[in-house]
Amino acid sequence: MAQILRRRLPGTWLTLIGPHLDDHGLQVHPQRGALRGLVTEAYAEDLRVNLLLPSRASSGDELLDAPVGQTVLSLALPVMNHLRGNVIEVPLPPAPKLRVTDPQLL
Repeated sequence: MAQILRRRLPGTWLTLIGPHLDDHGLQVHPQRGALRGLVTEAYAEDLRVNLLLPSRASSGDELLDAPVGQTVLSLALPVMNHLRGNVIEVPLPPAPKLRVTDPQLL
């Protein structure tokens, strides 16, 4: 994807959302490392790429997960064009422990 952007849409931006930070499975370490390497070295190709690492998995609640979307939109602003190669940890409020799925309990 990054190569296509470089060739066909120069000057555009790409914000990747990586594995959330509360996931400690063996597979996420190489994933984060690969994404971090891509993002931090993209400047050599004149790419505007940043990586977001949310503090937890999505809760499914738009209000609780909004900081991720707000950060993506902020990075897309033309005045933020100078930001590239950043790995940004996005703190999110804790997800509720109890999820009510039975309509009779509401």
